[in-house]
Amino acid sequence: MVLAMPRNKHGKTPEISLNRVLRTVTIDGTEIQLTFKEFEILNFLASHPYEVFSRYEIMENIWKERSTMDASRVCVHVTRLRKKIQGDPYKPQFIKTIWGVGYYFDPEG
Repeated sequence: MVLAMPRNKHGKTPEISLNRVLRTVTIDGTEIQLTFKEFEILNFLASHPYEVFSRYEIMENIWKERSTMDASRVCVHVTRLRKKIQGDPYKPQFIKTIWGVGYYFDPEG
């Protein structure tokens, strides 16, 4: 199954495509290498666009655990993922933060 998010109406946001079968991600036709967990996080968030998830909810869904892991690990993975799919992790296009609440995926960037 391929999940493709086209450019927004202004044409400034890159096109991102996730192939869940091959576990690949392409940005404007260029394949991006992600770790297993990075792909899992992106796939999870992209499967629930605009739905906000806390670090703990992401841990439960991706790592299948909560109490034995430091939630900051999610922040590290999200920062690395943002660098790979957006260039500047401090100006997020796809994975956005609501401070004090969590992360969400914006397919329009």
